[in-house]
Parts: sequence; C-alpha cells; structure tokens
Amino acid sequence: MTPIETAKDFFGDAFYELVDYYFENGYAYCGPDAFALAMPHNIDTLMELNPNKKLDKRDCWLVQYVSGDINRLLDLLSNLPFEYEHIVFERDDEDVRFTEENRYRVYNTKRLTEKLNGKRR
Repeated sequence: MTPIETAKDFFGDAFYELVDYYFENGYAYCGPDAFALAMPHNIDTLMELNPNKKLDKRDCWLVQYVSGDINRLLDLLSNLPFEYEHIVFERDDEDVRFTEENRYRVYNTKRLTEKLNGKRR
C-alpha cells in the first residue's frame, strides 16, 4: 500500500474531512514517499502543563499522523520558515496502552533527526 492508501484505510470515512482541516489549519503532505498531517502547537497546552495558556505561542510540531518515510516528514518540517525544538506525535490507535494521559510522545526534533540518520545512539 502507498502511504496515502495506508492513511485512508486508517481513518476510513473521516479521511477527507481531516485532510480538509489540515489544509485550513496546519500542513498536509502527500507524496510517493510519505503522507503526513502536522501543525504548529503549544507544548504546554498539549501536555496540560498550563491548560489556561493560549495557543498564541506555538513552540512545537504536533504530528497527528504520518505513514511512509518519517525522515521525509522531518525534512519537510526543517525546510519551513520556522523550526521548533520539539516534535510531538499523537498516538491514537486501539492499543490499550495509549490513554489520555500518555497519548502524546514528545521528542527533541534535532535529536530525533540525528538518531534516524544514524548520528546518535
């Protein structure tokens, strides 16, 4: 399956509505190598460290979905006119380990890129 076919299969009927949302509010990428949905967000709000904080300060990437080559996603994000220190992946599938308390996984963007490119253990 291609990355977009994987995404369509995963989201089912909600796929096109979700992609429209990211076209208006975030970023959507579709290519032969990857499919991704991401948007700038506030890490404190996501992690509920400061629930009253507004989204005016965007300091991380929230990736709701990625299929295919994750290096392509990191490459795309690094070529936008703004970079953030962290990238947050939303883990939302039927695995019972992913609850509201641990549905987000935070990575340092630079360290993750180095690790995926074999420059860090």
